[in-house]
Amino acid sequence: GLVRGVDSRLSPSETLENLSSAGVIAVHRCSRMVEGVKIPTESVIATFAGVVCPSEIKVWPLVFRVDAFNSRPLQCQNCWRFGHSAKACKSGSRGCACGESHAKEECPEQQEKCCLCGGAYSANCPDCPARAQEVQVLEIIDKRRCTRREAFAAVKERASCYSSAAAKCPPAMDASWTQAITAAVEKSVANAMERIMETVSTCISQVVAQAARQDCTNNGSLLEYSGINIGLALAY
Repeated sequence: GLVRGVDSRLSPSETLENLSSAGVIAVHRCSRMVEGVKIPTESVIATFAGVVCPSEIKVWPLVFRVDAFNSRPLQCQNCWRFGHSAKACKSGSRGCACGESHAKEECPEQQEKCCLCGGAYSANCPDCPARAQEVQVLEIIDKRRCTRREAFAAVKERASCYSSAAAKCPPAMDASWTQAITAAVEKSVANAMERIMETVSTCISQVVAQAARQDCTNNGSLLEYSGINIGLALAY
């Protein structure tokens, strides 16, 4: 984990001695470059005895915050494989752009081809699947504290399980079937809307007719009532 706030004036041995009571078994002081000179910071990469990295450690009377430390992919600048540096490389030189057996600066090819996955890009491209796989390997190493070989096997097993699960999924529906289903649904919706409109139209017609009959009835009663009043007036 990355322990922050550790006195930058302490030597590596003093730092380890102070943090050992919190389960720290190894330390590496982080530094930054200032005008070509390495200046130690207050951040320390600590290796803990346990499997799980704590969120904080207590070294009386201080409490230090601990962040999970994710290792970055180390890519060889000679063969372009991951997991080692050019100084420790035992393979021959390969061109970064084409993957052929020559030094990086001597590449005569115009078209790029990754020597790790065969993609149309150079071997140091951040989008290369080999780099993504290396990130997964490092994540497993950081979490499980296992060897690189064990982490690589775990990544392969995970990919195999995913492929097996994907193979069991039903095949994608053909485009013609999709179009046929869409057309059938649209036709059903259109028929349903047509029936709804017919029903609404019938209901409106019935309401209008009933209102007209009611109006005629009311007018007839009014005329009859008016005639009675006129007759009574003449009688007087």
